[in-house]
Amino acid sequence: FQMAHENEFNTSESNLQAIDLDLNDEVSTTANEYLDPNSTEAIKLKYKMMQKQREMKDQNANVSTNKYIGSISIAFDLFMTAYINNEDSALSNTFEKSLVTETWSVDDEDPHKVLNSSKEILFLFKKTISRCCKISINTTLYKIYELIQKYYLKYSQFLNSKLPNESLITNGNNVQESTTLSLSGFSLTLGSISQSSLKLTPQEEKVLCIISNTADYLANNCNVLTELIKKYISPIYKEKINFANENSAFMQVTAFVNRVLIFVLENKLELPFSQIIKAINEQQNNSNTTSELDEMPNDQSSSSLAICEIIKNSVPLYGKFLCVHFKFFCDSAATTILNKLTQIVLKCKKFEQHAAKQLYVDLMHIKTILLELPTMGTGETNKPTRFTKFVNRETTKLETQIKVLMAPRDAVIHTAIAGKLSTNELKDLLEKRGFKQPEQEKLLQAFEAVNQR
Repeated sequence: FQMAHENEFNTSESNLQAIDLDLNDEVSTTANEYLDPNSTEAIKLKYKMMQKQREMKDQNANVSTNKYIGSISIAFDLFMTAYINNEDSALSNTFEKSLVTETWSVDDEDPHKVLNSSKEILFLFKKTISRCCKISINTTLYKIYELIQKYYLKYSQFLNSKLPNESLITNGNNVQESTTLSLSGFSLTLGSISQSSLKLTPQEEKVLCIISNTADYLANNCNVLTELIKKYISPIYKEKINFANENSAFMQVTAFVNRVLIFVLENKLELPFSQIIKAINEQQNNSNTTSELDEMPNDQSSSSLAICEIIKNSVPLYGKFLCVHFKFFCDSAATTILNKLTQIVLKCKKFEQHAAKQLYVDLMHIKTILLELPTMGTGETNKPTRFTKFVNRETTKLETQIKVLMAPRDAVIHTAIAGKLSTNELKDLLEKRGFKQPEQEKLLQAFEAVNQR
């Protein structure tokens, strides 16, 4: 091998010397014509010579690489089992130590807010790859890649083990299984009886945010590891390097954490929303004490105030610690809360006008606080235009429905037309208003006649 390499080196030197001779001939010929060294022709010849030398060096380098680089390591790949086992053992020991010593806390000033153990294992993976590349870039490096895949998935399982059981979220009020959220230094029993039993402390909610950040951090680093290994591994293995499964596993963790956080917020809001429905039903029983001449309530109800306070007290923590997916959380939270308000209109069979007016005032206050969601806990002051449009669009139809419920009788049709309600939607609202069947038919006919114009 050494002799062959030396022969090729000597051949390369001879070729370069030949180039020099050829170029020297050209320069000599030009010299006989007594050209100025600073002339255009002399400068062209100088750069022509340099270009030919570079091309020949590159050509010889490529030949040498294709023939000899990795030749010796390939011969020893079959005998690297002990090395692979040793790396596996080292990865396992360091991996387990990182998990055991995890503190589940982050620096408040850290922009990423991820678990220290995730940083440690990534450093460990890169160090292992670097160490292997000095020995082999063929089968041995591919086996190291498979080891890294194994421990990457193991870390996603580690994060998953700290989350509530998914059946608690999917089965709703029928959950009977007891689930424990185990965090470093404490644990919390979840879902032993009902959906409403899922309550977390602010510290536990903070840990959930950190888990989401960590999962997203490791998902993004899948591409980093892929490119790092592909950069050094033999071409025959390049197409096999893929961390897609690991990426998917970590993205599933982030998605589930968002579901849990929304579920926790929803449970906090369950009581005040149920109180709004109760108040509407109670006012319906006392409808003889009110009339269409009642003025709009001056302020939001105590239940609506409680909803706004819960949002103000809960969301800033997510804004501060849920670094990557906070915008997605805000979208989900706004959708959930607006759905609950829509359910109020759907669940209540009868609506007294004063109750509808109070619900409208409550909706306006809740809408105002929803528009502030993306800025809570983030230090930002500018509200995203996309989110503002989303909330306004989703509340428009609900506002129209409530306006129909509280409008004077002679303004019902005009309100429904302005809000672009369908005939079926208007029919349902007229029933909730308590209109008799003949009056309903008369109003619906008038509504359809205007719409057909």
